Amino acid sequence: MHLFNITFKKTSNGFSIFIPNKKPFALSEAVKAEEFKILKSDSIKLNIGGGKGHPQVDGWKVVDIRNHADIVVDISRNPLPFEDNSVSAIFTSHTLEHIIPQRLPHVLTEFYRVMDKQNSILRIIVPDTQKAIKAYLERDHAFFNTSDVTLIDPDAPIGGKLASWLYSTRLDKTTGELADMLGHVNCFDVEYMIFILRKIGFKKVYESQYQKSNLAELRGKAWDRHPMESIFVEAVF
Repeated sequence: MHLFNITFKKTSNGFSIFIPNKKPFALSEAVKAEEFKILKSDSIKLNIGGGKGHPQVDGWKVVDIRNHADIVVDISRNPLPFEDNSVSAIFTSHTLEHIIPQRLPHVLTEFYRVMDKQNSILRIIVPDTQKAIKAYLERDHAFFNTSDVTLIDPDAPIGGKLASWLYSTRLDKTTGELADMLGHVNCFDVEYMIFILRKIGFKKVYESQYQKSNLAELRGKAWDRHPMESIFVEAVF
């Protein structure tokens, strides 16, 4: 039974009462940005985690743990090598799901620190857990079999396919220990991603769509990937 947003539930010992302590998050609260333009001609633009398969684009620096990146850094453990308020654009695709939850605040706080608080944009793309859970509940093997997210065992039942979507750590081929470049160790839906970004301090956060960035140069084929299984979120200053 509900009364004034208070829930009463009958139990074997009488009644239990649940009183929510704050208003729940609503996607309708997200802010939709207008067309974004970078104002500085000498702006710093970063493709974070773009060392695997992303083409080199003029004006953008690739930040990655891989040795061939323009800037080699483990973003989960170290600060970004840029001054406060110095970066005009950050693009990161299918990278944050490789950051364990305990280290994600450090990563996003570094994004926030280096971004120009007067004019900058952040675009995040990660696998959409909601789509994967929907496919699991509907026993949609085709979703997992055709996804770009690697299956640990393609012959596994639907539960195993969901498990490899959510958690797929890799072992170093030489040592047998956990590899520096972890597989999936984190997961998100749109609501959760927007919640995390706001908690870090981002105010203008909104859901975007495939190749629909508010920064025109991020709409090309060199950028967005995995449209079937991803969420697209942007934050602007």
